[in-house]
Amino acid sequence: MADVGWVRLSTRLFENRKIKYLLNQPKGAELVLLWVHLLCAAGTVNDGGRVYISQNVMYTPQSLAADFGVPKTIADKALTLFQDLELIEVESDGCIQILGWEKHQNITGLEKIREQNRLRKQKQRQCDKSRNVDEDMSRDSHVTECDKSRNVTQQRREEKNRKEKDDYHHPKRNDDDEEKTHTEIFALWEKNMMPLTPIVGEKLQALLGEVGEAAVEQGILAAVEHGARNFAYVQTVARNYASGNSKKQNAGAGYSGMDLVNELYGDVGGEGDAATAENSPNDC
Repeated sequence: MADVGWVRLSTRLFENRKIKYLLNQPKGAELVLLWVHLLCAAGTVNDGGRVYISQNVMYTPQSLAADFGVPKTIADKALTLFQDLELIEVESDGCIQILGWEKHQNITGLEKIREQNRLRKQKQRQCDKSRNVDEDMSRDSHVTECDKSRNVTQQRREEKNRKEKDDYHHPKRNDDDEEKTHTEIFALWEKNMMPLTPIVGEKLQALLGEVGEAAVEQGILAAVEHGARNFAYVQTVARNYASGNSKKQNAGAGYSGMDLVNELYGDVGGEGDAATAENSPNDC
């Protein structure tokens, strides 16, 4: 039975002649306290004023004393006095029955609560039975709404993780031209420089659009060779390389490959922006 959480006591309880009689006994206050304990226990059991530990286990003087925190002698005396005063009745199975229980509880209200609990449990059993049948019939194809929600959440989480991983290794590019994907340059960077972050990826993408793959590749190789693994150094060498190629095209045969090499590595090792790039902190 469900605990209804309350019992009814009269404000004139201590004017009751039976309570006065108990109070006048030795240890009378403990006897009255034990009586209130029994009333509360009957409300907890909620079975028409019956008091027991479970439907199969009844109170004995020993268990009553232990449960209510009184000496066994008080429990023995209380049970005897309560029966003599017709406050309780001990049934043949040992169950304690509060007599006149309707004075301490709204019987109609209790029955209503009991019926509501019965209907609620019946409905719960039907739902459980229906759910078990549905799961047995479509275990491989049917998921509950809760499962669907969890699946959607998991899918979104996995998609987000995939997107973040993709953004990290392959930053978004403004140009969709296949020639602008430059996967080999990104792979060269990660192999020889450091992990490719989204910020550096965007910078590389812009530099590739500016000077082309060959120039950026020369910049990365030069940075590795000179121990200057940072974007500023790569950018300077790549721009010098692109500028040197333009000069070579304009100068024709008079501009040799050695001139280009000297210009690239000579400027980077000397003065100007390239020297600043080599000495600049790693901006990756």
